[in-house]
Amino acid sequence: MQGSYSNRRYRGTMPFFGIPRENNRFEGEVTITKRDLTFMGVAPQVTYSVIHNTSNSVFDEYTSHGLDFKLVKEF
Repeated sequence: MQGSYSNRRYRGTMPFFGIPRENNRFEGEVTITKRDLTFMGVAPQVTYSVIHNTSNSVFDEYTSHGLDFKLVKEF
């Protein structure tokens, strides 16, 4: 499990508004590996990630989700 936060302030101003653009970005990720369920020596692993970006510009606000399935082997 991991997470991060970043705050970005840009030097230039937004067109038509005259204020600097500012973004806040939250990222999180959770990985689960089921080691006791193996098939030919590999175990299933699932990773879920989310990114949420807020901004004072409406075109830069978004939320994205990701899901990743893998078969992993520990050496």
